[in-house]
Amino acid sequence: MEYFIYLSAPEHLAQFIRHSFGYPVELIRDSPEARILREYLSKEPEGFTDYSELCNVKIRIPYFKEKDPRVYHYISSSTRQALLESFDELLKRSMYQEIGALGNQNCKLSTLIYAYMEKHGIEEKYWYTISQKWYRLRKSYAKQCNVTI
Repeated sequence: MEYFIYLSAPEHLAQFIRHSFGYPVELIRDSPEARILREYLSKEPEGFTDYSELCNVKIRIPYFKEKDPRVYHYISSSTRQALLESFDELLKRSMYQEIGALGNQNCKLSTLIYAYMEKHGIEEKYWYTISQKWYRLRKSYAKQCNVTI
């Protein structure tokens, strides 16, 4: 029997996760996300209510020799948040590597953002969200490096 963890992510992030890791999500062994799961998986508390139908990310719990998913298949809301933050960081790093590396090309930045979204399975209707995420990321990087944009 397989066991799953369910997350409720912003839809643009859920699309990125599903496109990058499949559906259900198959975590890469020893990835930061798998390490979070391995550390914080616990036994299901008494009276736990399952809200899986409200979630848009389904993660298969891998077998860890120290935490058998038949026994350990629950994570707290804080752990769910930690997983979402980790996936969001992956999205940001991916954006910075792909869009940032091409930022000085002879095309519009908006076109690069659309191309990035298409490549990573993010629907066009989330363009504004992704573009704002990119602008904040670029601004933060420029501030850290004392560079003006």
